[in-house]
Amino acid sequence: MNSFSEKDCIMGMVMNYDWKIIEPFFVSLHKTSFAGDLVVFVSNVHEDVIQKMQEYGAITIAFSQTGLENIISPNDYRFYLYDQYLMNSQNKYRFVMLTDIRDVVFQDTPFLSFLPQDSISVAVESQTIKIKEQIHNSRWMLTKFGPYIYSLISQNNILCCGTTIGPVRLIREYIKKMIYCIFYEGYYQDVDQAVHNVLLYTGEVAPVQCFDNNSGLFLTVGISQECSIDSNKKILTLDGKISAVIHQYDRHKNLVDLVDSMYREKV
Repeated sequence: MNSFSEKDCIMGMVMNYDWKIIEPFFVSLHKTSFAGDLVVFVSNVHEDVIQKMQEYGAITIAFSQTGLENIISPNDYRFYLYDQYLMNSQNKYRFVMLTDIRDVVFQDTPFLSFLPQDSISVAVESQTIKIKEQIHNSRWMLTKFGPYIYSLISQNNILCCGTTIGPVRLIREYIKKMIYCIFYEGYYQDVDQAVHNVLLYTGEVAPVQCFDNNSGLFLTVGISQECSIDSNKKILTLDGKISAVIHQYDRHKNLVDLVDSMYREKV
């Protein structure tokens, strides 16, 4: 870790979205104590949307996919963009969070005091559903790695690729390994989550600490709504903690309604 910097960074991508789709991410983050850099890579986004993101403090970086890059999934291509940015900026940061934007909201800064200083922090999607029990994760892993690797990994919990935090040095190492495995070992679209799980479970990326939905850091609710809502309209873990990061809330109407009531600009 760079011991000279105390600034943290959140990085994500916005492509083909209008403001209404991504508004809760920016409004909710603005309500927390986060004071670092928010870096957003943008493509095919209206200038008014870019201006709104900048009003909420985002550093926006335009990119375009040309030629052969057009066949690359944005979810995969973002790792290349992250690597290019951090190549020249890593000394600015202490921790870095790589995150989805469309379906993420914040109830607190994600850079909590209990974050491990010497490992990558990743989200467990469900405490009960395994890779082999979820059709999309099974398909991604079988497509990319085949039945042998799948048989070794598929009995584990699903680790979510959409929210990852770590010291900048370890995040850079993680990104480089993601890029190599995604692009140089036979490219298939939209396999970032499969690569993420294989790298973490085989120890290719280490050290790592897994945070489940009761941790108070990540609460990933897409395939299993392991949460509740309190009287203050906070989304809680099943054991009553306020989770800093809520991911995949848009799969559930009650959570969408709550987010719309709490994290939209007031007219």
